[in-house]
Amino acid sequence: MVSAYYLRFPCVDRPGVVGKITTVLGDNGINIGSAHAEVNKTHSEELGYVHILIDEAKEASINRALDQIRSLDIMLGPIKLYRII
Repeated sequence: MVSAYYLRFPCVDRPGVVGKITTVLGDNGINIGSAHAEVNKTHSEELGYVHILIDEAKEASINRALDQIRSLDIMLGPIKLYRII
């Protein structure tokens, strides 16, 4: 199934995080429509969020990319995935 998606990644706040995430998406043939990063400094460990809107992509490609991103040393929680209808 091909759809657009919104993704939210809770991750560490350090240089290169956005690059790691977007590289994995690109390596899986996923085109990014827009991206935004923010930091929540109220936590004891600085927590960052990367928000990404995906142009239409195959569900299998999204799932494969998310599995690869979950294995990176930058994630601090579960990835939120919403299909845009």
